[in-house]
Amino acid sequence: TDGAQVIQKNALSAISQLSIKKICFDIVYLDPPYKAGYEEETLKALAAGKIIDENSIIIIEALKTTGLDFIESLPFEITRIKDYKNNRHIFLKFIPEGHS
Repeated sequence: TDGAQVIQKNALSAISQLSIKKICFDIVYLDPPYKAGYEEETLKALAAGKIIDENSIIIIEALKTTGLDFIESLPFEITRIKDYKNNRHIFLKFIPEGHS
């Protein structure tokens, strides 16, 4: 807990602000409002924002019915999906440009 920091602000604003500080996160947990459609825009910002690297773990919480096909067009790889009753956690790994 000594190294943890919680940032309570709009995700896109936080990504932009933190990119300037060149902070790289080990874990990014996305829990946007269900059915709001923020996942794609947030992942695009993360990929461009330089606050994650190939060692970062990105976890998205979403309803099981949420379509996340767009992930295939982004520089992320799904490494695990954990299903629960109505929702799921999708674990992603960032694949920086030039890596595969």
